[in-house]
Order: sequence, then C-alpha cells, then structure tokens
Amino acid sequence: MASDKNIDSPERLEQRLKERSGHLNSILSAAAVGIGIVIDRVITEVNPFFCNMLGYEAQELHGRSARILYPSDEEFNEAGQLKYEQIADSGKGSIETRWVRKDGKILDIQLSSVPINPSDLSVGVTFTALDITEKKQNERDLIIRSDFERLITGISTRFINLPAKELEKTLKTALSEICEFTEMDRGCILTLSEDQSIFNHLCMFARENITINRCLHSILLTIHKLTMVYLFWLIKLKIKEIEM
Repeated sequence: MASDKNIDSPERLEQRLKERSGHLNSILSAAAVGIGIVIDRVITEVNPFFCNMLGYEAQELHGRSARILYPSDEEFNEAGQLKYEQIADSGKGSIETRWVRKDGKILDIQLSSVPINPSDLSVGVTFTALDITEKKQNERDLIIRSDFERLITGISTRFINLPAKELEKTLKTALSEICEFTEMDRGCILTLSEDQSIFNHLCMFARENITINRCLHSILLTIHKLTMVYLFWLIKLKIKEIEM
C-alpha cells in the first residue's frame, strides 16, 4: 500500500514555489552586480542593479536583442563568439567587453555566463555583469604614467655631460618624442627673455602633414597668449607688492 506522507498537496506545492520565487527575487534585488538571463542572446530577465547600471527600465530591455548593450555590431559579435566558445569548452564563459549605457556612456564590463541547462542552450543562459570601468581607467592611467616617467627619465639622462654642440639636436629629439607621446601635432620649447618680459621659442616640432608656416603661426599665437597671461599675473604681483 503506497504512502502519501511525502507527497505535497497542490496548495503546499504552490506555497513552496512562491517562497522559492521570493527567495530568488530577494537575492536578485539585493545583488550589487548586474544579473540577467538571455535566450539566443535575447534578454528575458534582468535585476534592478543591471537596470540602474545601464540607465534602462526593465521593460525597455525585456525581449530585446543583447545587441542594444554593445557600442557596435563588431563588439557584439566578438563577445558572443568568445563567450559561447568558452561555454562549449568548459561549461561557462568569462570575458571583458564594452557596453553602452542608454545615455551613450561606454562601460568596461566583466561578463560571466553559465547556461541553465548545459546540454540545451535554448533554455537560457544566466549572466552576471560587473562594471569595471574605473578599474580599467586606473590601469590605463598607471600604464600611461609609467610610460611617461620612463620617457622623461630617458630624456633627462641624455643631457648628462652633453656637449654644447649637440644641445639643439637633442632638444628637438626630446620635444618630438614628448609630442608623439601626448599625440600633439606641434610643440615648442619656450624660454623667457633676460628681463622676463617676453617668451622666445628655443626649438620647434611639427608633424609631417603640418607646414612650417602653419606651425609658426600657431606657435606665435600661443607665445602671444602666454606673454599676455604672464604679464597680467606679473602686474598683479607688482600691485600686491606695492599695496604691502
């Protein structure tokens, strides 16, 4: 004779499903990371943090292709290829990619994905999205700062015991390297006159596609502006000295 002690009634089963759903919704709402589900790269579920991170309302994303999250078709296709290749190899995928907020701001994203049913991707893929924009910017800033320090250190050492006849050539080389590093079209090294009243240019750099005349005109305008600013502050300082 069969026992029905372990068989839940329909009411009890419904109650347990509601409780489980409530637990999952609570987790999704509390999570400080974007979480969602896609089916064939179509968004079906997203949590509140995901919406806040990207500036969308949930209903704006439900049923939309994940393409809406990417700055370009190329990045959308590349991310999909890499992620699903990893899922096929190891059952999960984790990549760094870029997404675009509703307001157009680009975000660096750590995207991790796991299929709900590894043997049937049509059931859906759960993903987490972590905004790593600040971290990536800090990394880029550190690289730029380190490269610039190496550049300046390398330039500085060239002037140690440098013969006077090689000074102009070395200055021009250093200026060109600094302009290339900072992606400037033109640049010049300025010196103050002995009476500190005007600026003089010591050497000049211009990219190949910029004519000398155009470069000189730009530099002369810059020198004029710098001279006017310098004189303005010099006059203010003199006035303060008189008042004291």
